[in-house]
Amino acid sequence: MERSRQHHAESEERYRRLIDAISGYDYCVRLEDGRAVETIHGANCAVVTGYTAEAFKADPMLWIAIVVPEDRNIVEQQIARIHSGDGVAPIEHRIKRKDGQIRWVENAMVPLHDQDGQLIAYEGLVRDITRRKHAEAKIQQLNEELERKKAEEQLRESEERYRLLADHSADFVNMNDVTGQRLYISPSYFRATGWTREEVESTDWRTRIHPDDVAKVELAHEANLRGKTARREYRTLCKDGTWIWVESRSQPILGADGEVEKIVVWARDITERKMADGARQRAESLQRNTLENISDAVFLTN
Repeated sequence: MERSRQHHAESEERYRRLIDAISGYDYCVRLEDGRAVETIHGANCAVVTGYTAEAFKADPMLWIAIVVPEDRNIVEQQIARIHSGDGVAPIEHRIKRKDGQIRWVENAMVPLHDQDGQLIAYEGLVRDITRRKHAEAKIQQLNEELERKKAEEQLRESEERYRLLADHSADFVNMNDVTGQRLYISPSYFRATGWTREEVESTDWRTRIHPDDVAKVELAHEANLRGKTARREYRTLCKDGTWIWVESRSQPILGADGEVEKIVVWARDITERKMADGARQRAESLQRNTLENISDAVFLTN
């Protein structure tokens, strides 16, 4: 990771050194009754835009026409602020040169007023910042790549810790992909059910779920695919033919694109609890029946 950071720093410095020769030119837009009637561009405008100063003078609206359509609202909002008397800061937008190239420019405008305070013109300075924008984009790309690698390293470390805990847990821990394929099965599952890893991975999971419980397990999986956590109780088949009750909680793990990528399932054997609940329910039922029989006998006697 340290080597990656050093490489990133060197790359960033290398791209910053590219930002050294920025072309620019000044211009003036003359207004009458709030409308642009003349634009005067410095001779260097041809270097930045490909159009000569004479071309801009012949067409007062050429300067806005070369702004790419997606960025024209940025320029129009800047002009609106000048007309309203608000303070203005330099803006960045793209233009389409005469030769078809798309260039990034920084556009700084300064309003000019007459003695009565009326806006009569605004002057500006246009600088070609394409090289800087490309360098910034490259630096951003490097930053994102560094963050991605850092996140991947943290994920690997987290998964290693998780696997270590899962391997020594009494609970069952599974990790599946969105198709239901097992990516990880904790050893506790094999100890509790008697199945081998090969037997589990070579058969459909439905063959080990009680037929009456398959639907609820499938519903939980569908909830996970929608990004929701799910809980359920179901019976799973052991290799010796017996059934054990399992209580499980499953949670989706999202990928970088925000879509469900994996599903983690925690489960525990609750067979003893279910048997105790069943015994208690039978005892309560027997008690109720006994009381009802006693009540009926008393009623008949009376």
